[in-house]
Amino acid sequence: MLDYTIEQNLAFIPWYPLASGPGKMQQNIQAIAEKHGATTAQVALAWLLRRSANTLLIPGTRSLAHLQENMAAVQVKLTDEEFSLLSKSF
Repeated sequence: MLDYTIEQNLAFIPWYPLASGPGKMQQNIQAIAEKHGATTAQVALAWLLRRSANTLLIPGTRSLAHLQENMAAVQVKLTDEEFSLLSKSF
């Protein structure tokens, strides 16, 4: 679906990125998060930010601390290998 929106020059708004994946995927996300000193949500947001420029992120935010955590996702720089690993999960 994301590739279609890219081709059609449409915005894409993901819902619950990566976090709803199968167990193996969650293990991969957790391992990457630990390596970066980040949360799994930050890794999911970092992956989405790198995946496509047409992605509009609207992460749930319940507090100022949660907003700051979400904003810090831009500091998570996934390696090519990590990005590929997460991308293959779909």
